[in-house]
Amino acid sequence: MKAQRVIPSSRGFALIATISVLLLLTLVAVAFLSLSAVTVRSSRLEWAEEEAKANARLALMIAIGELQRELGPDRRIAVSAGILDKNPDTLDVDGVANENWLGVMSTFYEGPNAGPNGSPFTRDSRTSTMQDAREGINYQAKDHIINYLVSGNEGGKDRISGGRRFQDAVTDTLQVGTEGIKLVGEGSVDRPNDEVVAKLMSTEKRQQLPNGRTEWRPNGTYAWWITSDSQKAAIGKEDRHRSRPYSPNGDGIERMLHAQDADPAVVDQILVGNGGQDGRVLTPKSLTLINPSNRDGVRANFHSLTSTSFSPIVNVRDGGLKKNLSAFLYGGDGETAPSFRDEDISVPYYIGIDPEDRLVGPPNEAYAQLRAESYDESGFQDVAPTFELLYNWANLAREFEFENGKTGIRPAKTWVGAPDVDHRQGSNSNVYDDENGKPVDPRNLSVVKMTPVIVEACCYYNLATYQEGEEDDAGNVLRLCLYPRVGLWNPYNVEMRLDRPMLLQLFLNGKKSVQFDNDSNFTREIYFGGERDSFDGRLGGQVFFKLPAVTIPPGETYIFSMGGAPQLLDVNNLGRNLLQAKEAPSSASYLYKDYKRNGLSGKRLIAAKDSDSESSEIMPKAPTSFRELP
Repeated sequence: MKAQRVIPSSRGFALIATISVLLLLTLVAVAFLSLSAVTVRSSRLEWAEEEAKANARLALMIAIGELQRELGPDRRIAVSAGILDKNPDTLDVDGVANENWLGVMSTFYEGPNAGPNGSPFTRDSRTSTMQDAREGINYQAKDHIINYLVSGNEGGKDRISGGRRFQDAVTDTLQVGTEGIKLVGEGSVDRPNDEVVAKLMSTEKRQQLPNGRTEWRPNGTYAWWITSDSQKAAIGKEDRHRSRPYSPNGDGIERMLHAQDADPAVVDQILVGNGGQDGRVLTPKSLTLINPSNRDGVRANFHSLTSTSFSPIVNVRDGGLKKNLSAFLYGGDGETAPSFRDEDISVPYYIGIDPEDRLVGPPNEAYAQLRAESYDESGFQDVAPTFELLYNWANLAREFEFENGKTGIRPAKTWVGAPDVDHRQGSNSNVYDDENGKPVDPRNLSVVKMTPVIVEACCYYNLATYQEGEEDDAGNVLRLCLYPRVGLWNPYNVEMRLDRPMLLQLFLNGKKSVQFDNDSNFTREIYFGGERDSFDGRLGGQVFFKLPAVTIPPGETYIFSMGGAPQLLDVNNLGRNLLQAKEAPSSASYLYKDYKRNGLSGKRLIAAKDSDSESSEIMPKAPTSFRELP
């Protein structure tokens, strides 16, 4: 029998391979489905994020557009709604629902009784009085808010149309979630009144439907709010003069005169400052990195601090940029002020400046014409100081350097040929009852006057008696004790040398009637000064004192009074009534005047009542008290 080879059967392999491939394809399909689902979800999230970014970008563009339209004109100003506080006497803002909204107002007044120059104030040049057009019309500042820079008020009060309504910062409140969103909340501020809520504005997108029609469907919301840094403390501006040391030649003075930063350490609840590193303060919250204890202070001053504060130097009253006086103050040769006159005077910022222009009232005829005022009838035309005076003040800096910080008295200009106020023929001194031979010229001051300021000028008095004579001829002499007190203040930042003795005139009450011991039949009439020993009419109340030559340090006040032993008041040689500033005022130092004249007559005799019948000022007995009679 022939042997046969047995071959193993391979039936069923194709089925197993097919099933394996099917499983693999199933896993691939499931993986693709999962990946597709993840991709769809991711696309939806990215789409929502893109929509949110688009809405935020739209809000930013709208806010910038509103800012440019509302505050673009030079005569517009931004004000916080907090100025509408109904009770300004308290620290909190009362009666304003959204005190941190930013309002826009115009400096050009167009209300009732408005004048031609856009100002509510009208000056009557002839009477030098001011009239306010807002008086008597129940003027309310909130009615003159043009717009609030917040979402929902796009277009402003006069342009809102459709179903929108203008939002008033005083009365309108927004519900967070349904109609508003909190842009500044608990994480940034610590008081509910400091929170800022803005209205949510909906956006829509056009969508194509399967039937070929299109419709607008919601596409998210946006909100925006603008704040102003111009009224905040700039804590991020570096002081470029901080590192400059002081020196005798004047270097470093900029640190004292031109401080360019606001030290956070002086802000309420900021416990630790930035150590002078202003440039590292990126935001007010940077102060919390300096010290965590500043966190509460940063939250409490959220609306009061800023690290970036810039603004154009705009003349919000007349428009255009503010005039820079640097070329005028520091031009010329230091002695003669330069003149910058522009030929085109049709607009105020082309008028220029001249040394003879006035600092008060219309500076010149061209400016008065633009303001619809009469320059010739201006009450300030003759007495207003000029820009030449300002120029001379500015150029004192060249003279008063650190090593030369001293000055003597620079007297005022004397008015030669002053008018005669008494209208008396033959008057030579012209003014003030013929007593002032050299009156000051107040007309259009252009020369610097530097004199000490009289902050106190008074004279206390007391009455005493002493006995004169012996036995039966003895009497009691009334003595007037004067305690003059004069305070001279040096208001300047340089030493002032009173390089010449000065004569000070005090006009006291010409005479006084006094009663002794509460007895109506025991009276005298006292008088203080005059040119002679007796009462001298209108000159009887003029008392003269001489002030010595001294040097008053910057900003200090010297008190002049009598010093040493009592001294007779000299009404003839006035220089003997010398005051001093070395000793403090004392009751033991005074000027005196004795009343012991005989042969009285007329009113003087009637006023000298006592128990005897003598026509003398000497008293028969010494009184113990006195009082002034009306």
